[in-house]
Amino acid sequence: ATLKDYKIYSVGGKIRYNYIPGKKFLPFYLAFGGVTFSLGGNFMYGDISFTGDYEYEFDDISVSGVPTDIPMYFDGGFDANIHWAIFTIDAQAVAYFDLLYLFSLYSGFGVAGNIGSFKVKFEGEGDFTTDPVYSPPLPSNDLGTLTFLSKNKYRPSPVIPLYILGLEINILVVKLNAETMVNLLNRSDVNVQFGTRFQF
Repeated sequence: ATLKDYKIYSVGGKIRYNYIPGKKFLPFYLAFGGVTFSLGGNFMYGDISFTGDYEYEFDDISVSGVPTDIPMYFDGGFDANIHWAIFTIDAQAVAYFDLLYLFSLYSGFGVAGNIGSFKVKFEGEGDFTTDPVYSPPLPSNDLGTLTFLSKNKYRPSPVIPLYILGLEINILVVKLNAETMVNLLNRSDVNVQFGTRFQF
């Protein structure tokens, strides 16, 4: 496949507020980091187009005048496009626990509201043939041309409850972060992200 066009734009932000302050249980070894509320929003737009060659075999096609089902073949090209535009607002409540100052474990719940769509389009056109051995009962092994057209549109759930689990490594003001979120509607959509932030 050959890439024809590629556009991806993403913008977002988040504000956080430490609602319940932290408390030290064992200085340096163990501390409750408090409960933090956050509110964020982001928008993502994408448009990817590509083209290429496409071959496909159709097994066991029944043809009038031929005593057995026969294989047929498509050999042509395709154009495909993936397009999405999704806006999300999310709110979270997360509790932090600090271990040896260096590590911060956190866990909590959130909810995301989504508006937008994800579209996939596929078009293909090419020759439709069969093996020469089947030509005698058929006019020719070249049966003509075949066109594919497939369009699908998906929308995210408008409201998705989330479970959040993460780990931060604290190096002075730098926070190295690894986080996973689980969609509690189906418990199978899992997001994993890595990042860096600064805390002064």
